[in-house]
Amino acid sequence: MDKKLTGLILIFILTFSVFSALLVFREPITQYTRAKEDITPDAAKSTILAWPINDIKATGSDVSNISVFVRSINGRPLENKSVSLSSSIGTVNAISDTTNKNGEAKFTLSSSSPGVAEVLATVQPDIQLTQKVSIEFE
Repeated sequence: MDKKLTGLILIFILTFSVFSALLVFREPITQYTRAKEDITPDAAKSTILAWPINDIKATGSDVSNISVFVRSINGRPLENKSVSLSSSIGTVNAISDTTNKNGEAKFTLSSSSPGVAEVLATVQPDIQLTQKVSIEFE
């Protein structure tokens, strides 16, 4: 056989084998060509939400529910990340919590003195979220 024809047949068989394998295993080719996703929390993509944020009685028993959503640089939720919360006034129910499969850690905040609580979240290892939330106790 001619060397050129043998080379073309080998290239065809190799190409056919690769694409057949991709079809059989039903995995997108990008899974094989992209780097693995970073599992480091992103301070700008992660968010902190609270409800309610005002008209909360400063009785020590009325609470504001706080959720911290930890996201990677690609915006995907990160599970099993330790999150700690700090507040300028009031008492947080737990100093830290671990994120669930949705990347969410839950807290509550109560206060027995009126004022505005500035709440900050930190994801381990020492990544402080750029967003903060203000909660008003009256």
